[in-house]
Amino acid sequence: MRRLASNCLATLPWSRRCSIGSCIRRTAQMRGAQLADEGPQRFEYRGGHKVRSTFSGHTLGMPSPRLTEMPNEIDEPISVVGYDPRWPGWYTTDADELSSALGTRLREVQHFGGTSVPQTAAKPIIDILVAPLEWPLATTDRRTLEGLGYEYLGQANVAGREYFRRRAAHDTNLALVQWGSPLWCDNLLLRDFLRAHRDEANEYARAKMEAWRSGAQMLLAYSARKAHVVAALLNAARKWRHQSALDSLRR
Repeated sequence: MRRLASNCLATLPWSRRCSIGSCIRRTAQMRGAQLADEGPQRFEYRGGHKVRSTFSGHTLGMPSPRLTEMPNEIDEPISVVGYDPRWPGWYTTDADELSSALGTRLREVQHFGGTSVPQTAAKPIIDILVAPLEWPLATTDRRTLEGLGYEYLGQANVAGREYFRRRAAHDTNLALVQWGSPLWCDNLLLRDFLRAHRDEANEYARAKMEAWRSGAQMLLAYSARKAHVVAALLNAARKWRHQSALDSLRR
């Protein structure tokens, strides 16, 4: 049954694009926006089966700058680099591995975050949004992921997310959330908005690069420096979704 995450969001074209500059000014106060952060996705997994994605073309729950749990474990040096055409293939490799390991305990995975938006700069870390069949996260699923070499960092100050990371030949973050939850939907909405709006995607890439070059080269400082931009983009994406739904009703 081809039920994709698009049931959470509208992906129809919207002729009236929102200026990211005006959105940033209107939402600069929303610095606490939480999202899962950063090649187009080619495949998804649902119920242990690989299917082709119908999405065309962000790390879950961006960590709050005011962490109250495990800040030392979460914080790490980061870099921002130009788009790497290997990113989609790395995602596919990781997704295949997750599907094989979790099998029918995996409901769906999605590529999100900066490396999922073609031709834009990002942290060179593959971000994967994972919806296990059982929620809250079961001990058996946690142990399976740890067996693949992922380090478990709990919610990492984002309620509703279980965060894993692996630093290997290429780096990967996993954001496990409940399928269909606001975290699931908002992260895919932001990803699809950036894929569909090249100007906004390019401006976001410039903002990320400027944040890093200005000295925000640790994860928490970097996340705090660009939080207002993420909030503005999410606000614009929600308006895009709303307008798309209205346009669909008029047809």
